[in-house]
Amino acid sequence: MQAPNVVAEPQSTLHQPESQRLSRAPRNAAELIAIFAEENVLRLAALRSKISKLSEMLQKLPEEVTIDDIHYAKSGLRPYLKNQRLAENSVQAYVSEVSCLLKHAVRCGWKPDADVPAAWHSTLERCIEGKCEAVCRSVIRKRPTPNVVNWDDLDEWTQMYVERGGAWSTARSKANRLWKILYEGGAVERLPPSLLDGFGVPLAEFPPSLRAEVERILIWKTASFAPGRKKRGKIRQESAGNLRRSFSELYGFATRIKGATAIDSVPELVTPEIVNQYVDWALNEQQVLGQSIHSRLVISWRC
Repeated sequence: MQAPNVVAEPQSTLHQPESQRLSRAPRNAAELIAIFAEENVLRLAALRSKISKLSEMLQKLPEEVTIDDIHYAKSGLRPYLKNQRLAENSVQAYVSEVSCLLKHAVRCGWKPDADVPAAWHSTLERCIEGKCEAVCRSVIRKRPTPNVVNWDDLDEWTQMYVERGGAWSTARSKANRLWKILYEGGAVERLPPSLLDGFGVPLAEFPPSLRAEVERILIWKTASFAPGRKKRGKIRQESAGNLRRSFSELYGFATRIKGATAIDSVPELVTPEIVNQYVDWALNEQQVLGQSIHSRLVISWRC
């Protein structure tokens, strides 16, 4: 009796007949598992469990998960599993076997990025080089061309990345890189205020009294316990970075864009007049959509 195959690194398809490779090309996880069953591959139950976990992550039924879905989800799998408190060896096993699934899909004829619109090819290549591939692939699934991307698309991906266990600062950094690539390629006409050179003022350059007050707020918001703070008022370090940036941008707008002087305290900075002018400028002149502005200002107002 012939021994069953194991899930090993797939061999090259170069010596297989073209008709055989194309006729067996899977498009979804169920078809790939069926091929494994035909080949009498070991550990089918373990491989099915990986598909099940991916379906949870993607919020799809297992039979609806495509090979393209797996390719798209791979980059976010590790933070998602870590957020579920899996041991590192379990996380590594999941990531390794998902990579192996994709390699076997290629062996069976599946081609990565075959469905990526031609208008996205150069942008995707630059994003792979710039290590912001995940957010780019997410946007590609929604937008047919780069020139119809908006900032809310990136905010939506950032929120999803954080909900799956990733760090906000990492997500925002990747989103910013994608937007800069779109801007440099002429797909978008303006950078958001947070990416304009010389726009924000670093906290270290604040007037001493304002800097000290902001630093006290950051400590108060992140401390394990703080008198007078509501139970849900504590924020994570990633959110503290967001709050610090909101102060930096608001102070930069007030002083560098509007020419305000004598702002030496948080109440003098976070006023309805300054905030309304900032929102009007960001939305109407810079054409930044509202979610990214709103998410940071909400934290400022709650201080």
